[in-house]
Amino acid sequence: MNKRLYLLAIVLLAVFSVASTSCGGDEPDPDNGSKIDPTKPVADPDGTITLSMRDHDSGDTRILEYLGIRDENFTGYYGMKITTIGAVTGLGNVSKIPTTGWADAVAIIPGNGYVACINGSFVRIYVIDFITNTAGGIIGAEVKYQYPFKGLDEALQLEKSTVTLSSDPSSDHISVTNSSFIPFDINTDVEWLHVKNASNFSALELINGVIISADINLQPVSREGMVTLTTRYGKTAKIKVSQAKGPEFPCEMVYVEGGTFTMGATSEQGSDAYDREKPTHSVTLSDFYIGKYEVTQKQWETVMGSNPSSYKGANLPVENVLWYTCQTFITKLNQMTGKNFRLPTEAEWEYAARGGKKSQGYKYAGSNAIDNVAWYSGNSGSKTHEVGTKQPNELGIYDMSGNVCEWCQDWYGGYSSSSQTNPTGPSSGSNRVVRGGGWVNNAWDCRVSFRSYCNPAITISYLGLRLALPK
Repeated sequence: MNKRLYLLAIVLLAVFSVASTSCGGDEPDPDNGSKIDPTKPVADPDGTITLSMRDHDSGDTRILEYLGIRDENFTGYYGMKITTIGAVTGLGNVSKIPTTGWADAVAIIPGNGYVACINGSFVRIYVIDFITNTAGGIIGAEVKYQYPFKGLDEALQLEKSTVTLSSDPSSDHISVTNSSFIPFDINTDVEWLHVKNASNFSALELINGVIISADINLQPVSREGMVTLTTRYGKTAKIKVSQAKGPEFPCEMVYVEGGTFTMGATSEQGSDAYDREKPTHSVTLSDFYIGKYEVTQKQWETVMGSNPSSYKGANLPVENVLWYTCQTFITKLNQMTGKNFRLPTEAEWEYAARGGKKSQGYKYAGSNAIDNVAWYSGNSGSKTHEVGTKQPNELGIYDMSGNVCEWCQDWYGGYSSSSQTNPTGPSSGSNRVVRGGGWVNNAWDCRVSFRSYCNPAITISYLGLRLALPK
């Protein structure tokens, strides 16, 4: 390290050791004009001290040894930031905190003035002369210093007052530099906007800017917020933050006119029906909408930012999703769209699969020939397929008998023979209803009345979801 750098370090260390760290009783700085005139002598402010520092007269290197046991970048270790304002005639010429930029360390020169920030307080330094030994080594200095002083008249100097963030800045941020020494508090006027101090010295409270980040914007409109920086003396600077609109979410929904139907193992289901599909019972439903297709991986990733599926493809149905994660997906989707999507109830699912009021009484969703309407164990090749590639049912809904099984909203429970209106299943349980067949299922498990269940905290590579929406 340059000897001048070491000398400046010892100057500052000496100043730090003899001065109070409180700024509470300081008087405002004298107004010596907004520009520094190095040719014009100005009286030193009150509180200026002249200090003579010497190393041992023997000329040994105690200064180097003292600093050598610490980080060579002494400014980082002691929390100092230093800037030079060039040649001056005394501290009186350093009445304003310079805003010419930062320097981690500077080689001091006799006749130069400096400003340092130590743990949030300011020191003016004016180097009068060096003291050297016979070998020409620097062993001390004559300096003037004033510590601390307020910088009462100094404003924040920001490099920009407006910034723009993308709709998904989760892995990114924007830094705005403050080129003055003044510490500041930070506030925002919106909850989605996040700010923190930016510093070259992460372990210290010295700040030279602000880092701005934001939550993902799930709304299909842009939004704005304001960051306000306020000094301890009430001076403010503002940064206007704009965030781009969130992604669009195309989702085709099919209108299902409400009506009354017989739910469960009706006659066309034949001997394939299980006991859990019985007894049959009358159900009346209100109008609703249901997804034309199963939720695809592209749709899922648009909302969640990740894709858990075992079989990858943008238009393949998403699978390997917990029931609970589906709820998170739907919550975010509703924030994005302003709608009220949900999973279908078990009754809604079966009514839609049967074709609603247009039902032809098919065994599968749209046909009595399963190969026409479903990807199942007999034709899937042990994998999922792009949604909508088989024939739809009577309502124009695809893949309700195959491709992937689908979560429903209800807790699983046994059927009752009683008539019901808009049933939502048991009030509690340990498993959630699963409906429809998947690529792994046999034909008898792909029927419109077939019902199963699963722990909501389990993922399976043939279990996905379809959306519903109240009218």
